[in-house]
Amino acid sequence: MAQVNANPALVERFSKAIMAARNLSERAPNLLTQPQKLKLYALFQQASKGPPPSEPPPPGTVNDLDHAKWEAWRDVRAISNQQAMESYSQIIENLEELVRASLPSPVPPPQFSGPGRHLGMHAAAGDDGYEEDEDEDDGEEGDEYYDDEEDEDEDDEDDEDEALALRLVAQEVAPQVTATVWSTAAIGVGAGDKLDVPLVFDATSRCTYSFSIVSGSGPVGFRINTVPPQPAPLLSLYESNAEGTLEVLGPALLMVTLDNSAATFNSVELRCRVCLEPIAALAEESRYKMRKAMYEKVLERAAAADGLAKAARMQREAVDKAATRLEELRRAVSSARSELTGLVSTLRAQKMELALGKRELQTLKRTLREKVAQK
Repeated sequence: MAQVNANPALVERFSKAIMAARNLSERAPNLLTQPQKLKLYALFQQASKGPPPSEPPPPGTVNDLDHAKWEAWRDVRAISNQQAMESYSQIIENLEELVRASLPSPVPPPQFSGPGRHLGMHAAAGDDGYEEDEDEDDGEEGDEYYDDEEDEDEDDEDDEDEALALRLVAQEVAPQVTATVWSTAAIGVGAGDKLDVPLVFDATSRCTYSFSIVSGSGPVGFRINTVPPQPAPLLSLYESNAEGTLEVLGPALLMVTLDNSAATFNSVELRCRVCLEPIAALAEESRYKMRKAMYEKVLERAAAADGLAKAARMQREAVDKAATRLEELRRAVSSARSELTGLVSTLRAQKMELALGKRELQTLKRTLREKVAQK
């Protein structure tokens, strides 16, 4: 990590934020959009390594993502190491708070009393791992267990906290970013002349600038400096058009200079825009957008959960109907089996009666033949 004159408390806070960011990536991997990830990457690089290389990676040596990382890092190159640490830590802390408010709290593991005992495990002196207690009985005196009713109360409290957090985010109003802007579609600067434009701002701000020649030929000088001027301007360019971003410390008076003094004959007309936006307000706006994005994701997931619950209810109803129909069919089969058993019994009885009738008829025939023979 780059050596910076940061106080130990800020360095410790930054280190904790790095660990928290890794934890957030595991708990909520889809929490941030790609631009937000690039912003955090840039702040981390600026805090730990300082400004990026002055030139982008050569084409063909890196992919689009690597180039996007360099551009994001370049955008914060004017921020000091300490400011980058502060911004990175603040963003991660706000994300942690938002995730805690929107995701269910994990259920703590049960605790057991007694020296050297935790979750039914003990560590022997000098052992690298853990061994299971061999002689531990369930329900042993001194063990502490959670009561179901207490768990339900804690779940209710968690639900209430989550609902409150969601209401607060839903009712939150977007912060206002009051910008100081100077803009012109065409402003003339004569040959050999300079034009100074003062801009007053109240706090450390992000300065976004752009200029281009709309009439005449360049290049021209474009400088940004403070009043009273610093020996080295905050920005000094000599081009026909350019745009970019830098950070300026405030409150202060800023002077934007359009310099055509190098020209002998050619006047120029320039399209210019300089916008000063307070860093603190931009950070709050960014945190607000992150909270809103998380809120939308929570609503989306809640709607998905409701859809799954509805589908599960419909499936349960279908299963109940099928079970009811199956029971009706079973009763019908049982009734038909009983009726069939009765019919079989009746048929057997009729067969027995028929057999008896046949024997009686044969007996009568024999008797009749005998009587005829006697005559």
